[in-house]
Amino acid sequence: MVKEVIKINPETKIIDILRIFDKNKISGLPVVDNESKIIDIITIGDIIRYLVPKEESHDFFYSIYVEEETQKDVLNSRVNDTVKDALLNSKKRLYTLSKEDTFEKAMSVLSKHHFKVIPVLNKDKKVVGIVSRGDINNNLVKMSIANG
Repeated sequence: MVKEVIKINPETKIIDILRIFDKNKISGLPVVDNESKIIDIITIGDIIRYLVPKEESHDFFYSIYVEEETQKDVLNSRVNDTVKDALLNSKKRLYTLSKEDTFEKAMSVLSKHHFKVIPVLNKDKKVVGIVSRGDINNNLVKMSIANG
């Protein structure tokens, strides 16, 4: 688990999140309120889906007016939107781990739901860490070396 977690708020711009992802080589960030309590998590997948919506989700207005603009114009406009905009119509359920959960539970949740990262919360629902697939891999390697 990484304990020094970068957290963002709902007003953080997409372009800023992309820069954080790139600079820190991470793929997900917890979205928190002013008290550091978890609201959601945003991943690179969420951002990609927001920046390039599925064809079937386009409405009549989009088909007539937006398609006349270049994709680059739409992309440049949307990167200045916020986390709140990107997650507004999200239907995903937020999964978290508690500080007391085991390594096996973390591995199970990441595997079952195909997550790349999952936030770890204390009893007050504040983010105290984040577990990634990389963390799982590192622990598995350590365990195999210890047993090997």
